[in-house]
Amino acid sequence: MQWQPLIDRIVARISSWTTRKLSYAGRVQLVQTIIFGIQSYWSQIFIIPAKVMSLIESYCRSYIWAGANTITKRTLIAWDRMCLPISDGGYNLLNIRIWNRAAISKVYWDLAKKKDKMWMKWIHTYYIKSQSIMEMDIPQQASWMVKTIIEARGIIQQLPTAQLNQSSTKQIYLGMLGNHSRVTWRALMFHNDARPKARFTMWMQCHGRLMTTDRLAKWGIQVNTNHDYAQKMAWITTKAKGKSCAARLLKMVYAEYVYGLWRERNSRIFEGSSRTTEQVGLPDTGVKTVVVAVVVVTLTVTASYIKRKREEHYICLQTKSTKIPIHVSSRVKS
Repeated sequence: MQWQPLIDRIVARISSWTTRKLSYAGRVQLVQTIIFGIQSYWSQIFIIPAKVMSLIESYCRSYIWAGANTITKRTLIAWDRMCLPISDGGYNLLNIRIWNRAAISKVYWDLAKKKDKMWMKWIHTYYIKSQSIMEMDIPQQASWMVKTIIEARGIIQQLPTAQLNQSSTKQIYLGMLGNHSRVTWRALMFHNDARPKARFTMWMQCHGRLMTTDRLAKWGIQVNTNHDYAQKMAWITTKAKGKSCAARLLKMVYAEYVYGLWRERNSRIFEGSSRTTEQVGLPDTGVKTVVVAVVVVTLTVTASYIKRKREEHYICLQTKSTKIPIHVSSRVKS
């Protein structure tokens, strides 16, 4: 198999990570930076078949949810959902199948708009032959790679007019992702200074994928459901909007709150250990450090903003007809 070296390299990377006890967020970060980096590099040079892309995707998905280097079907959230933007309920992972098609479309765009490279001149000389590449028939004697590049013109034709004159792989990729409905709780994900593992747990909770009592009740299991999660989520989502210090602290505290309760739930079920209410509510050193850092940074930025506005207002008053400096706090009489 020609693509076996790429698959072996990815599996070797994943195998070296399986011995580490990483959270979901840690696995996502490794896959997003290392695996997708390798794949993106290869897709810029070669046209990767769809079967190989599906195989790479299966290895990445299995490692994130199961922590294994073998392909499994264990998933809590669909892979296509995870690849959506954060505002649409995803986790902003790279959809490698769409990215590969976007990379092929970028090669076609270069072929249609440029002729400064040797391989472009060769294709124009032997296959295009002064024809319009947008309307010509696909040459049957061409190789599979050339046919695939020319067939990508359907993707380019669907792009907005503004992108036809200047396009990049990222622009084509975002256009191919399409528009999706935004989730109501997207404000909880943006500008959230909680730890990555806490944000990921909160993200799963917002999707309703944690084994909570309300989810068990939907399955017909008799459990005690005295909590109205929908009402609480609506209140938190409303209060978490904006970039104010209060909103950022609320989002961070809520994410750490969900993670702390979920960690305590797993300890009681799988380890047989429990903590008191005071111990569960007491933040650890990492959370305290994050809270202090957010408060300090927010207060510093707010103070700098107020100082800058005062200076601008003072200068504005000085440029008026009066030559007497007027203090910001003083009132200008009519």
